[in-house]
Parts: sequence; C-alpha cells; structure tokens
Amino acid sequence: MKQFISGFATCAVICALLFMGSSAIADSPIKLFIDGEIIQCDVPPQIINGRVMVPARFVAEPLGAKVEWDERSRTVIILSPNYKLPGEEIMSQQTNSLSQAKKELYALVERCENVLEASADVISINSSHQDYQNQIEEITNLKKEFSEWNAPVEYQSLQNLCVDSLGKARDVLLRVQRALDSRNITELYKAQESLYEFQQITSEIGAEINSLKQKGYL
Repeated sequence: MKQFISGFATCAVICALLFMGSSAIADSPIKLFIDGEIIQCDVPPQIINGRVMVPARFVAEPLGAKVEWDERSRTVIILSPNYKLPGEEIMSQQTNSLSQAKKELYALVERCENVLEASADVISINSSHQDYQNQIEEITNLKKEFSEWNAPVEYQSLQNLCVDSLGKARDVLLRVQRALDSRNITELYKAQESLYEFQQITSEIGAEINSLKQKGYL
C-alpha cells in the first residue's frame, strides 16, 4: 500500500512537472524570423485552433511588399514589390520615353548652338562664297533633322521655336551671301530684318526653356 501511495505520489509529481513545463512552453512568446532577422510585432504571433497566426504587415513589409487596409470592404491588401497598379506601367513607360526625349533634345540644342556660333563666325570674318554655302547646307540639314524629330508634346513648342530659329539663321546667311556676291545693299537690309526676327525667336526659346525647367521637364 505504501509503495502504491509512493508510486502514485511520484507519478503525481511527474505529471505536475510535465503540466508546468507544457504551460511554460505554451505561455512563452512565439518568435518571428524573416531572412534570419527577428521581427518585433506590436501584436505577437498566436496559436489559434492549431494554426500560428501572425500580423500580415510584419511579414509582408520586411519582404518589400506594401500592406493596405480597406475599412469599407474590411479587406487586407498586400502588393508585392513587382506589382504595378493599373496605369502605372503606362506612366513608367511615359517617364522613360520623356527621359530619352530629353537626352535627344539636349543633343539637338547643343548642335544648334554650335551651328549658330559657326554661322556668326562665317559672317564676322572674311569668308568665301563656299564658306557661306557650306554653313547654309549644315543649317538646312540640322533644321530638317530637328523638324523630323518625334518630340513628345511637352517639347513640341521648343522644337518649333528651334526649327524657326535655324530657318532665320539660314535666311541671314543667304542674304549676306547675296549682298556680298551682288554688292546689293538691299540684301543687307533684308539680312538685318532676318537677324532681328532671329533674335526675337531666341528670346522666346529662352522663355520656353525656363518654363520647361519650372515644370520639371528640363
């Protein structure tokens, strides 16, 4: 009898220890690790009906996803880093297209500046008829290239102004060339008129460039 009581007592002690151990295990917090890093949650993970439940935000955001809560429909929305909302793909393509167009515009404008500087040099020095002809052809080719450039709508005004300025610069060279060839003072007056118009367009180009910078397009 004593052995039975002793054995029962020992069994009771073991069961109590096991119960206390299981309770301690059950009460210990569940840890959440993502990519080897422990994540601290404001609401700790819990075991509910045999399943481990963790807050969606603390799992999704460390993986780069975006988590939103729609109160009206009571819906949790998780968007992966690679997911694009409707319209975002088009906007991304438009941004890339505009960025490429800006590079092309810079290249064309730089060439315009170089050509116009060279044109001024041709007029200011004792240039030959062939020098004028070469410069006129270079302006004509650049004007054609600039006018055929497939500019996005944001740059079309500047494109048109630059094309017009090249046209006026060509007119100046042509009339100065004719005046030198024919010794006709009338052609010089016409050249002055074209130069005045060219200067007006140049002012408009400066204003358009400032406007594009303010809008963030340049």
